Amino acid sequence: MTDRTSPDQPVHVLLLRLAWDLIAFFALFIAPFVIPLYLPLPFAVAFWILAMLGEWVENRLRGQVDTTYAWMLGACFGLSWAVAKLVPGTLPGIGAGIACFCFLLWLQSLWKRLLGLKVQAGLKFDREASAPLCRETGPAPVTGASAWGGPAPVTPEGETLRVLSCGEFAMGGPVSCEYLFADGSVIPGAGASTGFSPDGRYFVAPLPSRESWGLLIYDRRDRLLYRCQEANSFWEIDRVDDTTVYGRNGPPDRSKAYAARIEDLIAHSSKEGMVAVRDLWIPEKDWDRIQRQRDRSFPAVPEGGPAITLVPHLPSSLMALEAPLHPIYYPKAELVVDGVASGFLISANYPEAVWRGDGRALVCEAEAKDGDVEEAYRLWTAEDGWRSLPKGRDLHDSAPPAHRDKLSGIDATCLTADWELFQPILTHDSFGQISGYGHSPLEIGGRPHPAPVFQQLLPLADDGRDDERLESASLKNGKRLVWRFLRKDEELSRQVYACAFDGRPLDGEWLLDHRLSADGRFAAIVAYAPPPLIPHRVAILDADTGSLAWLSGDYCDVQLQGFGEDAVHFVHLVGRVHDGPDGTAHSAVDGQRHKPDEAVPPLDEVRAFMRRRQGSCLHYRRTTATCRNGEWRTDSGMPSRPAPI
Repeated sequence: MTDRTSPDQPVHVLLLRLAWDLIAFFALFIAPFVIPLYLPLPFAVAFWILAMLGEWVENRLRGQVDTTYAWMLGACFGLSWAVAKLVPGTLPGIGAGIACFCFLLWLQSLWKRLLGLKVQAGLKFDREASAPLCRETGPAPVTGASAWGGPAPVTPEGETLRVLSCGEFAMGGPVSCEYLFADGSVIPGAGASTGFSPDGRYFVAPLPSRESWGLLIYDRRDRLLYRCQEANSFWEIDRVDDTTVYGRNGPPDRSKAYAARIEDLIAHSSKEGMVAVRDLWIPEKDWDRIQRQRDRSFPAVPEGGPAITLVPHLPSSLMALEAPLHPIYYPKAELVVDGVASGFLISANYPEAVWRGDGRALVCEAEAKDGDVEEAYRLWTAEDGWRSLPKGRDLHDSAPPAHRDKLSGIDATCLTADWELFQPILTHDSFGQISGYGHSPLEIGGRPHPAPVFQQLLPLADDGRDDERLESASLKNGKRLVWRFLRKDEELSRQVYACAFDGRPLDGEWLLDHRLSADGRFAAIVAYAPPPLIPHRVAILDADTGSLAWLSGDYCDVQLQGFGEDAVHFVHLVGRVHDGPDGTAHSAVDGQRHKPDEAVPPLDEVRAFMRRRQGSCLHYRRTTATCRNGEWRTDSGMPSRPAPI
């Protein structure tokens, strides 16, 4: 499995994004200047006062003024326009409006100095703010670490920082890292080229960005994090002395050297404190964001059920963990039932559980608090308390793979989990390699085909018997297909099942791969063929009559894609294409059915043919079978062969 999502976004998603972008553009760039033009003088004055107060609020909340700055300019413009209309005559009115606008800008500069506003957008109204923060110092000798990665930074005290994560923020671009200091300070989003002041107090690193880079300064003594967005001249840090940061801007072959005073950088930075979380120190805004994302809601307890409490849990030491931030980003909480601690930890962000209708039984996915037992299903009953349940057969590593959606129900005998079966995606829509499997609706012929859903039923009885079964969604008459596991074909990564419909077994062995027609009358299922053969037959089940019809022809490694009301779509292996310059793989154009360089061999040789081979890849093609006059015919025109159950 290589890709779980469809490569193309639906049209309605693109339209929604376009509409959102237009609304945002109007709100940020048009509305601030249009609305004030239609306000009478008293309301224009009130609008201007609110805009000034908005700047102060945004500065307090975000540490800088950005969005409200445009509204302040629009308020100045609207108030000046209102004043201009009150003055008789065109030229005197224009003059009065310009004078009013300049006066309001002067008041804005006083307001900025009085409150210490850090304006990050628009014009600068004072000489001090417009002065260059970083000065160019001439040619740029390469003496510092590369922005594209290198050894972990070492403090002046000789301590090597732990690099918790490091990756390119754009393909082929410089890297952005997450550092952990020996005192527990976590510094996210810093570049790979770093520096320390000689006394070790200041840690300096670029802030990589797709647009304008910034500079990060961490005061290790006071545990204060400074981010200077105006210092966009540093891609790489060469050295840091007692007062100044020296570095370079741009790729090494055409970079320029810059310097900036540390005190000036701090004066033009947004300041952020650190929050103690166990033995770590996390940036305040990052911790606030993590807290806001937490949702400790638990599925509602039915009437007559117990009182449920989720108690947040963190290990006593995070520094000692291999992934210190994992319990913070993916927090756990202990389940407490009627005041009694369970000893089990459940996800605090997405607690998953399902209740029995009478509220006297509960199943959730949780792990033991002591960490000795991996995550599993846990059953609680009012009579017997807690015990573990087997999670059932893993369906993720089969082909096609499946994804568990949620726990959906529990009754007196079994637990039900909902699953989705992923769909094969070809590189050229109707032919090519299987580039991956996705669970988003697959569009075929302009019509979306959703991924099929099915249910896994796990017995609650602890008697050692394997009564697990899989059930399809309901067909038109409410009946379902039922699969029971037999074994796994390791060579093909296929799970083999016995299959039944409405309590009657279907002859032979089957795969889980299936599709139900849009009207719920038919079901397409794939038959299994043991070695040396390979699955190559598709059957159509008629839910009204209970009969099977086999599609004529052999379709090697057949995998289903979608089922409309009267058309089933599937892909199958037709050969191999070579990677050489004359191979079909290099000449294929979407929409054309190119022949493979090697045709598929006889069925008893296909397994060896499918094994990985250097310099070539397997080539698949989509085929459609349609129902006409009660018979299923494929693209080749061959009719189906009826067979009783």
